[in-house]
Amino acid sequence: MESRHRSEEPGGVAAKKWLQNQLRDNQVYLEFDQVKRDKYKRLLAHVFLPNGKHVNLALLESGLAAISIIPPNGRYSDKLIQAQQYAEKQKLGIWSMPEYQSRPISEIANHTKGWQRFTGTPVAIRKSRKFTRLLFNDKIDIRVANSNLRLFPELVTYVGKPLEVRGWVARNKDHYTMLIQHPSALIAQ
Repeated sequence: MESRHRSEEPGGVAAKKWLQNQLRDNQVYLEFDQVKRDKYKRLLAHVFLPNGKHVNLALLESGLAAISIIPPNGRYSDKLIQAQQYAEKQKLGIWSMPEYQSRPISEIANHTKGWQRFTGTPVAIRKSRKFTRLLFNDKIDIRVANSNLRLFPELVTYVGKPLEVRGWVARNKDHYTMLIQHPSALIAQ
């Protein structure tokens, strides 16, 4: 949604209306995972209605959101990933919008706002104290925190293979990177 810090992302209004409709006159129950707040101090929870409906799951099944799993939280991740895959396959909600279609990673400089999908082939790996990076060229990489590597297959298995990468782009001068926290954001083609 639009705020003083950022502009509205496509699909945001539809997701808000859907949520308002689901939550109108309803109590909700929050279920927390290992970490209750993200680095921005936002509350992280699974939302349930009194009838047991998992609102997060239904939002993904309707194609009104994209999954973002942030370790160590991972409760229901398999079900959430399946819900998103279903919506994608059916082209529901955001998955039918041009803004959410995958683009070549060479176009990363043109698409730096909001959640993005890019395809490309990493050519090398570089490891530092904090991150392991899959390099697409000298100006584009994705990085995985070394503390999260245990969640992924060996990153070397991705080198030379076409990938789809999902997430938010960070830019430092003419260098572009995406922080990938969970394997669900890195899809072998």
